Amino acid sequence: LLNTLAFISQIFKGLAANKSLKDAVSDAYDETLGKLHAWVVRTGIKAGMIGLPSREHFLKSIGETEESARIHGDGFIEAADAIVESINSLYSGIEMPKSDFSMKSLW
Repeated sequence: LLNTLAFISQIFKGLAANKSLKDAVSDAYDETLGKLHAWVVRTGIKAGMIGLPSREHFLKSIGETEESARIHGDGFIEAADAIVESINSLYSGIEMPKSDFSMKSLW
């Protein structure tokens, strides 16, 4: 849940920086959840990102404009980052497990 919260926050940060939806999601994934997933999962998720709508279509589909989304997004980013930072401080010094699977390990 923590990593998903960080992922969504990173998406909003990318959108606030005027990235396309695809670039915002892709960059956010690489910075957050992609670090935890095995190669097979990362590859599948990246392939699925090809089907993401344009930024404009996405905003329209959720009933937002650039201006209204920025208001809601900025508040979410601030709250989410505070939660992520607080929880990360609880785990300071603890190495969380992550997958090291790759296709190379099969050969």
